Amino acid sequence: MNLAAGLEQEGRLTEALAVLAPAVELAASGGYDGSLALALANQGKLLHHLGRLDDAVASYQRAVRTYQRMHSMKVAYPLTGLGDIHRLRGQPAQAKAAYTEALRAATEDGHNRQGMVPALAGLARVVAETDPGQAAEFANRAMDHAHGHWVTTALVARAWAAWQVGAGADARKDAQAAIDAAALHRDRSGMAWALEVEAAATDEPAAAVKLLREALSIWRDSEAWLEADRIRVALGRIGGDDGDLRLNGRLAESRLAAAGVPAAAPVRPGSPGRVEVRVLGGFTVLVDGQPLPPRAWQSRKARDLLRVLIARRGSPVSRDELADLLWGPVARDERQKVAHRLAVALSTLRGVLDPDRRAPPDHFVLASHKDIAVDLGRLTVDVEDLFAQARYGARLREQGARPTPGRC
Repeated sequence: MNLAAGLEQEGRLTEALAVLAPAVELAASGGYDGSLALALANQGKLLHHLGRLDDAVASYQRAVRTYQRMHSMKVAYPLTGLGDIHRLRGQPAQAKAAYTEALRAATEDGHNRQGMVPALAGLARVVAETDPGQAAEFANRAMDHAHGHWVTTALVARAWAAWQVGAGADARKDAQAAIDAAALHRDRSGMAWALEVEAAATDEPAAAVKLLREALSIWRDSEAWLEADRIRVALGRIGGDDGDLRLNGRLAESRLAAAGVPAAAPVRPGSPGRVEVRVLGGFTVLVDGQPLPPRAWQSRKARDLLRVLIARRGSPVSRDELADLLWGPVARDERQKVAHRLAVALSTLRGVLDPDRRAPPDHFVLASHKDIAVDLGRLTVDVEDLFAQARYGARLREQGARPTPGRC
């Protein structure tokens, strides 16, 4: 089991799982419940990272039953693992319950730090959005008890808690400390998590992309495809005009959805919601995954303005042309009145896409005194994704690639 733990820290997850399997069988056949429970908990963690969530849950639950039969407070280990999976699946209530039970068990076990730190870190992550103050308290408690490679876990949790309240400098400081701690202990998974939180707390998109690419390479090399796809989603959402990043992000979202994992990339505090425009099969606009009801538009012309801008695929459209398209040709002396109507429609459209006004006015829709354009790097359009997939497939064909079954 020690060899498997070492391989896991180095990111060699498949090898670690292969090494651990005989340990599970030997412990089960020999009746060594303590060794069996620990091996099952470690097996669950490996299966989780390899994307085999249902198998991971089964291993964790078997470990919980074994530890409970022994009346062992080490039940905190698999309970924390179950909390991690619930959090990944977007089940915060169940995650919090599992972490809380794990923390209680670890505390009763003479303040078992190996059980306390990951449980506290998990609690910090799961309550960060709804109660940032409590998240900071949990993260600080984790830091108080952290030692060895658990320092990375505690630092990452504290960085996320700081980021959630907009303390970017504190988040970056803890993320960088976590990277150093992970390097010291050859903890590649911890390194990837630290890179991810530093990317979220970084103000420069180019720097964030660089950090996320490094995290992606770690997860990809480890064959941790769920974690890799989470990073691809984040890259796709900050990749701007990079069509490949956006396409890979959308494909990753589909794979995560099929696995029952919400594709929620971190959203910077104070940033606008994620906007999707669907034109295939009907015109629909979604903000943070929710379709906008007709009443949200206030003005039919604002909706028509977006239709025109989407149809022009990001190319600027002159204000005079937009006026003619939306209101028809008008007399010269009516031009000023129509120009005012267009300005009102533009303001309404911006308010619809960013109702809380959390971003600058030109975040989604660019405008000058001459023309207006939608920024395709800031929102998602289904037909643009379709075109991007077609271009991607054409490039692969030109390079002589052949279709292969399985995951991208």
